[in-house]
Amino acid sequence: MPWQATAIAGAAATAGASGYRVSSPTLPMTAHRRGGRIVWAAPGRARIPMAATVVSRWYIRAVGGQALHDALFPGAVAVGAVTASRRGIRVGDALELRDRRNRVRSVRVGAIVDQRLVEGRDLLIPVHVSEPRFGALSISHVVIAGIVTPESVEEALRARGVIIGTEYRLRRSWDPPDPDDVLGASEVAARFGQLMYTAPSSTRISVVPAYMNRLVRVAYTGVALRHHCHARVVGAIQSALTEIAAAGLASRIDVVNSNRYGGCFVARYARFQGAYGTPSRHAWGIAFDVNTVSNAQGKVPVLDCDVVRIMRRWGFAWGGNFLRPDGMHFEWAGGRRDLMGYPSRYCPNLVPVPETERPVFPGDPPPVEEPDDGGNDPSP
Repeated sequence: MPWQATAIAGAAATAGASGYRVSSPTLPMTAHRRGGRIVWAAPGRARIPMAATVVSRWYIRAVGGQALHDALFPGAVAVGAVTASRRGIRVGDALELRDRRNRVRSVRVGAIVDQRLVEGRDLLIPVHVSEPRFGALSISHVVIAGIVTPESVEEALRARGVIIGTEYRLRRSWDPPDPDDVLGASEVAARFGQLMYTAPSSTRISVVPAYMNRLVRVAYTGVALRHHCHARVVGAIQSALTEIAAAGLASRIDVVNSNRYGGCFVARYARFQGAYGTPSRHAWGIAFDVNTVSNAQGKVPVLDCDVVRIMRRWGFAWGGNFLRPDGMHFEWAGGRRDLMGYPSRYCPNLVPVPETERPVFPGDPPPVEEPDDGGNDPSP
């Protein structure tokens, strides 16, 4: 989205704000060193996925502060605190990542940061560190900061032809939680164990046996799906299918289609991601597809909304409300998600959307002060 990102950043500037382009590659890691000594190394040609947020140094200074900017300039990266804790990474360590030609590209860790700064991923990489090692990366989204008023930004976006709700999605920091948001990459690894794989082609991966041992084959009851899924999500799937059957909705799932073309574990990258794509959540064994013909990716989903809401009750986010709709797709995200009030485009939950408090911005009009009556009680 190069020209779209330029339009969005231009609209932000028109409204007195700043628009920062963000890339979201997944970079394969094969080793972790400290003082020249190997702390961890993947066996053979295996690697683990490290999800990265790649941004300009100006974004880092605006959002993370001058101290973080200085820690990463001129050539270091930051690691999210969850990932650093899980993998024993410290400031000063070197991480060996692979480029698209499988060449080793070493980066130095300059800071450990709050997970929110890496947007739930593993690494925060300044673009001037990324480009010489990994080349130009596709832009995934634009972060707008330094907002004078949200209304002025949205008006400027409309003036540039950026219409929210069709090709574009606008997320505000004060929006209520979306029931169909998925877990960040670092949290998936923390909950389900580290995925390790080899990459025999640009679209296919081969998951190593150590992770495959976490997956189990199950023939479910109530709705006769057969899946090869991560052991930790099997109970939630069975509970959801039991409830779907008890509600008389079993026929809404096409079992023949879902068992033949849907299913759970598939060793591949996520679709439509190109170079440096992330392994699909199907490769982790925590997502499954149903009714694939009538709910093709990119099409308006037609899955029964009662089925969707039951799946949310048992902790699954639904792909029907992804930016590119994927109505066949369910992905474990944890916790009850059917009680989250949110204005979903398709199959909204049957609970009110809560009012959220909009932050005060510099361009907001001053609050209207109530007249002071001097403390006199006007009542007779």
